[in-house]
Amino acid sequence: MINIIACIQVSLQSKRLPGKALLPLAGIPSILHLIRRLKKSDFVGDKIVMCCSDLDIDDELEKIGLDEDIYIIRGHKLNVASRFLAAIDMFEKDLGSGKVDYMVRCTGDDVILDFKILDEIITEMILGMKGYKFNYLNLKNAIKGTDFEIINSNYLRKVYDKLSENERLKTEYLSK
Repeated sequence: MINIIACIQVSLQSKRLPGKALLPLAGIPSILHLIRRLKKSDFVGDKIVMCCSDLDIDDELEKIGLDEDIYIIRGHKLNVASRFLAAIDMFEKDLGSGKVDYMVRCTGDDVILDFKILDEIITEMILGMKGYKFNYLNLKNAIKGTDFEIINSNYLRKVYDKLSENERLKTEYLSK
């Protein structure tokens, strides 16, 4: 059985639109739409981790995550990859759920993620056993706010281990 978790990379410290994950969309904070969509996935429904910074400004995100009964990992604001690895370790060691094979990475901006497409691409990735895949190559007309990436956990760990401490602080925009 393939073990997959979802990590939501989110922060309230946006320079262009501070606090955007809390802005209301259809009457609720926008981040709730993403959490609730991920919960509908056949692969990650109960294995969702909110990965936010350890800055006080992100305390409200932690509260929302706990209220939604998802897991929380907090860490250095610039070293996002370490938060992802901490989420993987939490499932493998602390929760005893066995080896995590893949991690779905989405950001707090991707509030209209389609869980059906996510499940289709996860299935495609499992069948192809690739180390990394993202949906916007597969969907020519994918709209902003639906992005996600699927990363093999061993691949992420190997890449991270090769980074210097300074390079690890540049994983804030971990992507492609």
